[in-house]
Amino acid sequence: MKYRKEIDGLRALAIIPVILFHAGFTTFSGGFVGVDIFFVISGYLITTIIMDEMDKGSFSLINFYERRARRILPALFFVILCTLPFAWFWMLPHEIKEYSKSLVAVPLFISNILFWQSSGYFDTSSELKPLLHTWSLAVEEQYYLLFPLLLITTWKFGKRRIFKLLLIIATISLIVAEYGSIKFTSFTFYMLPTRAFEILIGALISFKVKSENIFNIKRETYKLFDIFGLMLILFSIFTFTNQTPSPSLYSLIPTIGAGLIIAFSNSETLTGKILSNKIMVGIGLISYSTYLWHQPLLAFARIRNINPLNTTTLITIILLSLLLGFFNYKFIENVFRNKSKVNIRIFLTCAILISSLFISVRIVGHYTDYFPTRFNKEIQNLTENNSLTGKALNCHEEINRKDGITCVIGDLSVVPSIALIGDSFTTRISKRFDEILKKQKVSAVIFAESGCIPLPDVREKYIDNTSSNCEVYIRNSYSKILETNSLKKVAIFAEWPLYVDGFRGNDISEKKLLLIDNSSINSNLAENKEVIIRGFNRLKKLMNTSDKTLFIVNTTPEYTLSPQSIIAKKILFNSQNTLVSPLLGNYALRNQSINQIFLNAKVNEWAKLINPFSSYCVSNTECIVNDNNFHPFYEDDGSHLSYYGSIPLVNLLEKKLLN
Repeated sequence: MKYRKEIDGLRALAIIPVILFHAGFTTFSGGFVGVDIFFVISGYLITTIIMDEMDKGSFSLINFYERRARRILPALFFVILCTLPFAWFWMLPHEIKEYSKSLVAVPLFISNILFWQSSGYFDTSSELKPLLHTWSLAVEEQYYLLFPLLLITTWKFGKRRIFKLLLIIATISLIVAEYGSIKFTSFTFYMLPTRAFEILIGALISFKVKSENIFNIKRETYKLFDIFGLMLILFSIFTFTNQTPSPSLYSLIPTIGAGLIIAFSNSETLTGKILSNKIMVGIGLISYSTYLWHQPLLAFARIRNINPLNTTTLITIILLSLLLGFFNYKFIENVFRNKSKVNIRIFLTCAILISSLFISVRIVGHYTDYFPTRFNKEIQNLTENNSLTGKALNCHEEINRKDGITCVIGDLSVVPSIALIGDSFTTRISKRFDEILKKQKVSAVIFAESGCIPLPDVREKYIDNTSSNCEVYIRNSYSKILETNSLKKVAIFAEWPLYVDGFRGNDISEKKLLLIDNSSINSNLAENKEVIIRGFNRLKKLMNTSDKTLFIVNTTPEYTLSPQSIIAKKILFNSQNTLVSPLLGNYALRNQSINQIFLNAKVNEWAKLINPFSSYCVSNTECIVNDNNFHPFYEDDGSHLSYYGSIPLVNLLEKKLLN
């Protein structure tokens, strides 16, 4: 296969935006398309190599897999080995647990499956995963396992028919990706079936590039096509955002752009000359190793620094990625690809031993809980498993269940006088509230269903058209409250911003929550606010027919990342500040929309608002997330309260509801 400088230059054009995107430079908001470009390049090169050898009758499947392993594994394993000590000293137990899962997934080339099941690529938490970027390597290796077998099986039918078959497969993959970008975004992003069309674009180009007139286009017009390809790539890099569906029809813009450059650029075209300059070619040659280094460097820098990295630090990391990429290329890649320096026996022995080491780390860690005693008591308290401390434990006991919908807490010898109604936030305070009620010799009933906004006649569905049964549950709950004369006080709880925005803050979840009522015109996030206002108006009419006092509880501070982990990191790294900025960095900003809704619905005229802000925060940007003994206030990613976190809110409720 003839060496083409412009393809190495194209690698540089792919890697630079990827690194800048992961570093957080917003100018390169579509930098993630660099991975799409890599897929096209890989599809072209691999197909060309295989076809050249098959034409000569010299293709060997074993030799092909050996070349792929020598190309991928040494540099990859070396980078991972370098991350091990940093993971041990800087990662908390739950973080190193997730990290160790990827240690197993990487050598098995299934890390794309792991990350598909554990997180979204654009989630904030993904920035702290040192091996997240290996998902693309897994996709390529899965493709490499299957594609040569396909060519071997179909070679006898001729290149023209194989081309048509690959075109059909690519079209199906694109259709599935477009559908999946709406219905199951995480799977679509990470998995081979929905990425195959990008690699196959390169493969299809390979079938045609040997022709003297590619796609019957005259050679003098090549210059127009390759410059157009460059424009498509640049357009994608600077205009796409993390909300652009990927992969989808949009992905054709950068991938066709890459395909046009591969097909039509040469030493005579403008794009070919740009990409063939020494700097671009040099970066292209070290692009694979640079790609391997950049994510661990960024992730561990973010883990170590806690606060957002400044521009100077980010630029330093980018330069260090290039420097280490050069080191890897010269002393790892080139050495292990040379069979005269490293024979197959030594290579396989190293690969097996290092893979065994990675798997052993996972096994030992699983049975030792990753040695939490290496941390002091404060960090252990903050990072212990708190998954049950905030749930409605009392409501799981049969004695508390009076029927299929009602849970009674507090002093069961007295008639309930208080009703709590809401979503999962309601259940998170029940254990502590139960203790207070028993001391006061009062009982309360709880009506709670996860993900259900406690407003009458509001239907909920997600953007993928799946829906909930919340409307019926809430209607029945209010009916029981109204027909029970002993209930004099009603408190409503909800993660209100979730229903306004449809998702938590800036994190785009796989399912965006939409609200609908009988007055709805469209099913979109923009109408959620109007639906909530109408819901409050219906609630007002409903409660005005009773003698009950209504309390509406605003949302406690929420966090994009686990706040207890942030505090643990501050202790680990000897920081004196034990306050944390809530979601979006500003409590008031996060609650701005729901507070405006309270005003528009004139809620304070017919209900009593309870704002827990002062119980948790000293300012809009600094909040407390643990008690004096460093027990965490949150049991998950920073939204649901733990038992300890419910204490400040319950103390506030005691003053409002029981006095």
